[in-house]
Amino acid sequence: MDDIYRSAGGRRLIHDLYRRHLAELDVPLSECMVATELGDTHVVTYGRHDATPILCFHGEYLTGPLAMRPFIEGLDLERVRLLVPDVPGAVGFSLGRRLSASKGEYGRWALQVMEALGLRGCTVLAWSQGARIALQLCET
Repeated sequence: MDDIYRSAGGRRLIHDLYRRHLAELDVPLSECMVATELGDTHVVTYGRHDATPILCFHGEYLTGPLAMRPFIEGLDLERVRLLVPDVPGAVGFSLGRRLSASKGEYGRWALQVMEALGLRGCTVLAWSQGARIALQLCET
């Protein structure tokens, strides 16, 4: 099985939960899809477009909005903007197939997301599985 979702109903349930978590946040945000060679990636941006970017990779098994809530509530989103891609193979709206860490796919994917978002260099905030992605990004 390549896709993390076992059924269309399961996918809908997770996507509905994701949307609920987004709706609970009272901050300016935008969403977009960016193309990478490894699949389309859903990205949520919190904060002002002209603020300093921070690219965020959270851990598995949480929706991006839920994982990012402590940072969204604790950071000044007038000064920074959080760019949070849904990692392929994790809950969210990106590709449902997991990438291969042993082949460096997460690093290549992260670099292509940065390029698609127009980020030449920026601060990266990452933990858990997201830290592994950030390390692969540094190696790419």
